Amino acid sequence: GPVLNIFRAPTDNDYMFGKGYAMKWEELALYDMRCEVKKVIVEQGEGVVKISAEIELKSPKEYSVMQKTVYRIYGDGVISIATTFYPDMLEISLPKLGFLMQMPGGFEKVSYFGPGPHENYRDRLRSAPVGYYETTADHMFVPYIHTQDCGNRSNVRWFTVTNYNGKGILVAADTGMDFSALHYTPLDLYKANHPYELVRRKEIIITVDKEVCGLGGGTIGNNFPLKKYQVETKTASFRFTIRPYEIKMGDCDELAKTQYSSLKYE
Repeated sequence: GPVLNIFRAPTDNDYMFGKGYAMKWEELALYDMRCEVKKVIVEQGEGVVKISAEIELKSPKEYSVMQKTVYRIYGDGVISIATTFYPDMLEISLPKLGFLMQMPGGFEKVSYFGPGPHENYRDRLRSAPVGYYETTADHMFVPYIHTQDCGNRSNVRWFTVTNYNGKGILVAADTGMDFSALHYTPLDLYKANHPYELVRRKEIIITVDKEVCGLGGGTIGNNFPLKKYQVETKTASFRFTIRPYEIKMGDCDELAKTQYSSLKYE
């Protein structure tokens, strides 16, 4: 990765007793989106390689999202990613809009600056004060009786995923992002009914999202998220960076700020 991803394992609220968004997501087979690279251009600059890609993500039911992404890979290992998404129009919210990637086994430690310490979503932030938090991929998993999306952190400025020697990656976004780091893919969580059915992967599965649909549940009998917490099917842009990181590099907040003041995205 990063690979374009719009799916999450539906939550209980997404099903809403057969009246929620989840049935439409399943009908459109959003759990089975397949990538096709339409165009790639590689350009060499001074100290940077620019890769421009046009990629279509399409389900067997013909729902598609086109992405136009510019990757800039710098000599110090920093990668800037600027994407514009073009989703097919729907009358309902998408589950999310972002990327999926993975780290090898052993990169278990997670730290971030944002709401915490527990999982949170766009409409579940009141109990999650903004701050610096440390956790692990194992601890980010929440063993709900019915397996579903879990571990999300919303409105995050940056996060790191490292091994126990403090080496790994730092991911930062200029306008905030949602993320999770688990030992399961969204499809793993979707296919299992209960936690005991899950097979823990060695790899760390990371989601990096511009937006994630809220959970809803504001009133009895109408659990749809408010409009402002939905992921609308309209053109959207997302920018973030990935850089090599080790703990001796110092303050992640300063590193994240430095990245954005010096990098290009156009």
